[in-house]
Amino acid sequence: MNTIDRTTELAYGRNMSLLHLAQISGVNYCTFTAARRRNSQLKIETIERVCDALGIQLKDFFDDDFQFNPEDCKKEVAANALKAEKAVNEA
Repeated sequence: MNTIDRTTELAYGRNMSLLHLAQISGVNYCTFTAARRRNSQLKIETIERVCDALGIQLKDFFDDDFQFNPEDCKKEVAANALKAEKAVNEA
């Protein structure tokens, strides 16, 4: 499994870009772009942070059949928008 492709797929499944995923996971965006450019795999620690940010378990990341429930995605997008707005207002 190509972990950067899977990360991208899951991020898009949550209607977010890799940049947004990087911001909420605390993973440097360059980690994603470098992995794609070098055709390398993400470290397990990075995958765990991605999973935490996406609200999924590690086993879901590696499950090719795993898909997000569209209703859960809508709730997650709304919650992330509120978090982002709060962060902007606090800055």
